[in-house]
Amino acid sequence: REPLKVRERYGIGDGKPTDNFGRQCLTARRLCEAGVRFVQCTHSYKWDQHGNLKADHAKNALEVDQPIAALLAD
Repeated sequence: REPLKVRERYGIGDGKPTDNFGRQCLTARRLCEAGVRFVQCTHSYKWDQHGNLKADHAKNALEVDQPIAALLAD
């Protein structure tokens, strides 16, 4: 039910790498607005890697940077 501009800011949309985590961050925002005092968003456990770090961490960062920035700005 969020306006298109909000969904775009969180990176929510079909096929976007930020869609899943963006939805979590938007839900976190809604929970905080409703007075929930502790909220946790998870981005699987793909950060614990032992090889191909540059490429894989860059991919992970692409998935989370935009949604986290939108949540912090809100």
